[in-house]
Amino acid sequence: MKVSYTVYNIDSLGYYSKSGAASNFPSSETLLASLVAWGKSVSQINNTKTYSPSEQTTRHATFFADGHFDPATSEVVLALWKEVNSNRGDVYGLSRSNKPGQGQILTRSFDYNKVIPGFPVYFWFRPKENKMIALEFEHSDKGKQNLEHFIQGFLNWRAAPWCVVAPKVKIDETNYSKVLKGYSSDGTEQKIDESVRPHVFLSLNKSGDTLAQLLAARPKITRLQRTEAIEFSDDANENQTLAERIYEGGVFKGIMSNPRRLAKVRYKSEITWKPTEQEVIDLYNNVSQFSPDGGLYNLVAITSAGKRISFFGNAVKENIQLAMPNQKSNGFIPAAALYSAIDQNRTVFP
Repeated sequence: MKVSYTVYNIDSLGYYSKSGAASNFPSSETLLASLVAWGKSVSQINNTKTYSPSEQTTRHATFFADGHFDPATSEVVLALWKEVNSNRGDVYGLSRSNKPGQGQILTRSFDYNKVIPGFPVYFWFRPKENKMIALEFEHSDKGKQNLEHFIQGFLNWRAAPWCVVAPKVKIDETNYSKVLKGYSSDGTEQKIDESVRPHVFLSLNKSGDTLAQLLAARPKITRLQRTEAIEFSDDANENQTLAERIYEGGVFKGIMSNPRRLAKVRYKSEITWKPTEQEVIDLYNNVSQFSPDGGLYNLVAITSAGKRISFFGNAVKENIQLAMPNQKSNGFIPAAALYSAIDQNRTVFP
């Protein structure tokens, strides 16, 4: 079965204080195992949401469809369900009332009140290596953003016993911030640490040195693309162009009676570029002083054939064939079956 994989680093997944990982709180391995145990214990898939869809998260909800934890390796496979608009072409449907791991996949017209329209999204966690691999099949979709918000939501208010809630208080993804008392290393109110907060961040795992690739492709390089951070005001009800809203070094701060709220976004720009060998080397050496914290997210050389080579290193991605002799592509692969196939084909993965 054909699958595309993308490798990510687990930069953070757990509970943290200002000084780093919170002492006596569980590791990412324990938390992932807890997430799988919780998800499989829920009686209905419709009750597995951990966050509310919004402009700050995802447009639609994410559900726990299935999960598998291997105690021998501490590895986890998560199968989440990414909800989409019900009118988005040929989509699958997952029964809302079924238990996770037992959801029926529908491929024809279905009742939205009974079925969640969407696609599965699959992830393989290797916490001992601080790696996560996103897996995309022909029947599935991308969903790294859904994953991060789902796990963040789980750590925010669902992870037991570390999330402390007043007894007999109803809690869900819409009100948890009002009824959650705090985070405790042993689940008791006495051990609540006000400085502790949950955090999840997964970054692309990139190949390190791309200078050789850049030099080999140099005769065919025609463009240079820069991705950087810009800040602009996001005032509502203002009829302004993007150029009018771009924030320029605090110029407006002193002259405006009501300072604008600023939003940071990623902005891409391109120039025509046909470099010499020395120009490639000089730019490669100079770009090492920049980082996303400094506002430059990426710098990519693009060839006439459309090949992209990043000066910061390219994402580790690959298309492979994953042997799954007993599995048909019917819209969903159970987490345990997927993990078994991964385990038997480890040599094809990084």
